[in-house]
Amino acid sequence: PQNLVLPYDKNSLSFQFASSSHTIPEKVRYQWKLEPLDKFWVSVTQKTEADYTNLSAGDYTFQVRSMNHLNTWGEPTTYSFEIEPPIWKTWWFLTLVLTAASSLIFLAVWARLRIVEAQKKELERLVDKRTEEVVKQKDEILEKNTELEQQQEEIIAQNEEMEQQSTQLSLVNQKISEKNRNITA
Repeated sequence: PQNLVLPYDKNSLSFQFASSSHTIPEKVRYQWKLEPLDKFWVSVTQKTEADYTNLSAGDYTFQVRSMNHLNTWGEPTTYSFEIEPPIWKTWWFLTLVLTAASSLIFLAVWARLRIVEAQKKELERLVDKRTEEVVKQKDEILEKNTELEQQQEEIIAQNEEMEQQSTQLSLVNQKISEKNRNITA
C-alpha cells in the first residue's frame, strides 16, 4: 500500500523488486536509495532485494531504478511510508509528561508554601502570647515597683518621724537631766 504507516517496532523492512524488461533479464541491473537515509544511489547490482533494519521514526521514500541490457536507466519507482515514533516520543505524550511534572512541582511548591504559612501563623501566635506574658510581667513589676516606692516613702516618713521623736526625746531627756541637777544641787 502507498503511504503506509508503521508502528515504531515494525522498523525493519525488506523491499523486493523486479524489472518490467523481460528482454535478457540476466543483464538487468538495479540501484536504489532510501531517502533521507541514503544520500546517494547504492552501487549497481543484480540483487532484487534491499534490506533496512532499525529505522528511526520518520517519513521515508524508497526509490528503485533498473538498467536494461542496453545500459539505459528507466524512471525510478518510488514508495513512501512512515514509521511512527514510540508513544513516549510523541509530542502529545511529552506534553502530557511535562504538564504532569509541572503540576507536581506546582503542587509541591503550593503544599510547601501552605506549611510555611501555617508555621508562620503559629510563630505569630506564639510571639503574641509571649509578648502578652512579657507585658503582663512588666505591668506586675511596675506595680511592685510602685508598691516598693510607696513603702520606701512610708519608711522614710516613719524614719523622719522617729528622728523627730528621738530629737524630742533627747530634748526632754536633757530637760529632765537639767531639772534633776537643779534638784540635787
